[in-house]
Amino acid sequence: TGPTHELREQQVAEVSRTLRLLAIETGALVIAITQLNGQGDARESSQVNMDATQVLTVSMVDVDGVRVAKPTEDVELDQSRRRIDIGKQRDGVVGASMLLGFQGECARFFQEGAP
Repeated sequence: TGPTHELREQQVAEVSRTLRLLAIETGALVIAITQLNGQGDARESSQVNMDATQVLTVSMVDVDGVRVAKPTEDVELDQSRRRIDIGKQRDGVVGASMLLGFQGECARFFQEGAP
């Protein structure tokens, strides 16, 4: 059960802060998934981006491996691959991307060429 704030943005912000504190206190890796708006920011709260140590974006690609932001009927998507972009990383490189194989039925990512 989440916090009982009046605004959804406040609820999401409190959950985000709590997850960050959990990661700091326990040293555990905490992964949170959020939907992004059209500008690439966390949809319901900018606090999610502020609390994150890393922000990775998973994107669909066309058959040439080019990122597709909004699929249209004239674009042929490659359902077996996804592009991962590093949008934020507190102690590392930002802007790097990689093309990975993807199995949608189990949400599995893998290095292309590997089973």
